[in-house]
Amino acid sequence: MTGQIRQLLREKFAPPAYALFEEVKNQTGYAKRTERYADALALSLWPSRGIGMTGFEIKVSRADWQRELADPEKAAEFMKYCVAWYVVAPEGIVERLELPATWGLIEVPEHGRKRLATRVEAPKLTPQPWDMGFVAALLRRQHEQLTSYVQEATAAQLASARSKLGEEHAAALTKASAGEAHYKGLYEGLLKRLDVRAYEEELLDLAVERLGAQIGELRQEQQIGWKIRSVSRALEEFVNASKQMLAQLEPAAQAAKLAEEQRRQLQQQRQRSEFSLAAPGR
Repeated sequence: MTGQIRQLLREKFAPPAYALFEEVKNQTGYAKRTERYADALALSLWPSRGIGMTGFEIKVSRADWQRELADPEKAAEFMKYCVAWYVVAPEGIVERLELPATWGLIEVPEHGRKRLATRVEAPKLTPQPWDMGFVAALLRRQHEQLTSYVQEATAAQLASARSKLGEEHAAALTKASAGEAHYKGLYEGLLKRLDVRAYEEELLDLAVERLGAQIGELRQEQQIGWKIRSVSRALEEFVNASKQMLAQLEPAAQAAKLAEEQRRQLQQQRQRSEFSLAAPGR
């Protein structure tokens, strides 16, 4: 119940309107005076509402409340810095006639929606100036609270991440089981095609040997096919290159053919001239 009341105080006195300090010590270090603790102190931060400190003592049982009444100095150690002071308790713990004159009463109703309800307004107090020891205690507590809040938030995130990972792991196991059943069916079908009854260990080696041989043959056929396709591509490239070369050489071939024809004609003319000079009577 104490944790629930603390959470309700955090919600009611939340930033940016308030700064809430929980379990505040009356001093830092190891002074000789008695250590006292206030359950919660809320500092109002908006001038429009009045800047001031309100103190709270949380009580969750009659015995706890009666001990508080028997030790008024405990609250006085912090009340002197506050503009108001309240006891916060579940309904039925504090009787209104028991309230000290300077205290107000806030209750958490027993039934219905859990929220803080002010039953007795606290009288306005005149606070004394804060001393540096009290300021140091507030600042130290703020640092401790921020560290605690970060740790709690981190722990919550880790718990959420672990929960999510657990769900994902369970889903993965379900998928794996389904996959195992699928591959088991494929395996049994393979054994059936190999004419081997499932899970007969003495025949499993034979099945594996047969399957290995078939795979080897398929690989050989595949390699031969790759080689044939490779050679075919090489031949095709050679033919294409030859055609391109022939096309490029065609003008040179035509020129060579023309030159040969001219050479042959000149040779014939020379031969006729020589024959005419050699004939008798010339």
